Amino acid sequence: MAGEIIKGNRAYNFLPRSITRRPDAREIVDALSTDRKNVLLKLQKKVGLSETYTEIQPHPSFANVDFRVLMNNFSGYTEPQNSFMKDYILLGIIPKVRAQSKSIQGFKSNGATIQFRFAVNWRSKAKPITNPDRMMPNEFFFFTELHFGGCGCYTSSNRWRKFGYRATAIGIR
Repeated sequence: MAGEIIKGNRAYNFLPRSITRRPDAREIVDALSTDRKNVLLKLQKKVGLSETYTEIQPHPSFANVDFRVLMNNFSGYTEPQNSFMKDYILLGIIPKVRAQSKSIQGFKSNGATIQFRFAVNWRSKAKPITNPDRMMPNEFFFFTELHFGGCGCYTSSNRWRKFGYRATAIGIR
């Protein structure tokens, strides 16, 4: 069902695209997601399908806010631009009500604090995956869209061509 990668002493489970169509998807994600403060995003390059990763943690100002992983649902977060596509996983970092304050927002990426009032190039902190055993099958990577809180910035993986990326996999633990 889920792919797994270990970073340091942390094991992350990756969800395949097919999970979004399962009636028990919510229960599976809840069972696998016991740590609501750490998520591993794997970014897949378009050419050669090489991968980089970034371990995401809450911004120090939002240290008490848990991440949420939702299936085909955006309750409490900004509506995805492509919600009509139905089958999707939503990683909620900052709830809409907190993000609309226009204050400094962000998260930690591989230990570095990424903060902004209006958007950010978060991909700049990704690290390459050099061990072929850590590479994942394509079925774990999704078309991805991101909303940066209440600042109104929207991006999606089809717009990342200039950075060379095409899709993202979400690892939970």
